Amino acid sequence: MYDCIQAIETISKTSIRFGLKSDQFIQVILELTENYKKGSASEREKVLLHCSSLDIWKRLLGISALISEKAMHTNNVKWIETALILHIIEDFRWDYRENIRYLVLTLYAANYIGVNFKKKLKELIPLGSEKTQKYLMDFLKRDKFINEISKFGLKISIYNGVPKFTPC
Repeated sequence: MYDCIQAIETISKTSIRFGLKSDQFIQVILELTENYKKGSASEREKVLLHCSSLDIWKRLLGISALISEKAMHTNNVKWIETALILHIIEDFRWDYRENIRYLVLTLYAANYIGVNFKKKLKELIPLGSEKTQKYLMDFLKRDKFINEISKFGLKISIYNGVPKFTPC
């Protein structure tokens, strides 16, 4: 069992270049997001402070995309929630436009499996910092047209019977 800090440390040291290959690594991600969700405000703040000491924002966003694909593979809402919590933990640290790029993938995956993205995100927004809450609420106000994955140069391709985000 990993606590949030141990999970962040493991994530920071694990390559995701070729996807989420290890069930153990996926379990680390799940434990991070589940423990973060259950944690107190002060525990969540410690996680955010620890993340700022590491340069893992790109990794958390990349994992959110891979987890969004997993949602489409498994038709399971827990992966949508996991991807969204990764955004909350990432805390819009670098450039909010990068988060939007990856949130669009999670939105697409949610729609693909029939999950009410807006409702799920609104449930999770209180877990975020004030800054993150603002950005997530702004994302919910965006026009559907600008949130299409094609606007970000992506499409869905089927490989070995499972959907994947690929360049157009």
